[in-house]
Amino acid sequence: GWICTAFWPSSIPWFSASPSAGLVPAHQEVSLSGTFDSSGLRPGLYRAQLRVETDTPYPKASLPLNLVVRFSDILDTSIFEGYIYGLAGAGVTLGCGYPGEHDYCPIAPLLRQELAAFVARARAGGDANVPSSGTVDGSPYNCTLGPDLFDDAAVGTTFCRHANYVAAHGIYSGCGSRLFCAFSDAPRWMTAQWLARGMLDGSQPPSDGTVETSPGIFEDYHCGSVGGSLFDDVAHDAEYCPHVHYLYSKHVTNGCGGSQGPNSRSFCPDDTVLREQMAKLLVLAFDIPYLR
Repeated sequence: GWICTAFWPSSIPWFSASPSAGLVPAHQEVSLSGTFDSSGLRPGLYRAQLRVETDTPYPKASLPLNLVVRFSDILDTSIFEGYIYGLAGAGVTLGCGYPGEHDYCPIAPLLRQELAAFVARARAGGDANVPSSGTVDGSPYNCTLGPDLFDDAAVGTTFCRHANYVAAHGIYSGCGSRLFCAFSDAPRWMTAQWLARGMLDGSQPPSDGTVETSPGIFEDYHCGSVGGSLFDDVAHDAEYCPHVHYLYSKHVTNGCGGSQGPNSRSFCPDDTVLREQMAKLLVLAFDIPYLR
């Protein structure tokens, strides 16, 4: 006899097998069919393992199941499609717009408050794991009752928890006295800093290292030394030089192409990050599962 059971997670509410149990006569086979049901699910990638348990001594490999619930504004031709759905499936993004809308706003500029939410959720393992209270450099915050540390990410605002979380973990400390600059665009150099610090638990990346720039080809970088940057538009003494190169060494980014010719290597540090680009960076930085 045999029975279909969920292997991971413990139950699969969005999938059902038919028949779910039965007998297989000797030297014969039984066909199974499955039904996916996306009712009530938010957009994103849903993953599970289906195991067929039998009373024979021969183990059966589990069957991977993947369901993608789509955003209404993500095209099939988008090179960021897999990253966006992986990010949503991990609970790092909830999309954009009003509740009930299934939009992602892929080409909208990324705001600092959104960057805080993305990095906080990715590092914490989902929005539910981002606490509403804590301390920043010894100063307490509570996004439910107060006090708060930022006037533009205050108690009761959507991104209060996330802004204070990235500050508490040494990822970002604000942009002035009690200011987070929540509604300012997030440039690529700042995104590199936040991602690198998030990957390193708030620590600073090394100033020197090695990058595999092509298969089997390795190049050294030395931030702080003249000529030590591997990017034409990232100065060796720029504050964000180590962060950019750290992401490069971890294959999170390859830059933005050769803006000064086919043999140049650029990072475009002052360009604003788009939401679709951020999905790829986050998935690669925090090793979030996605469909390739």
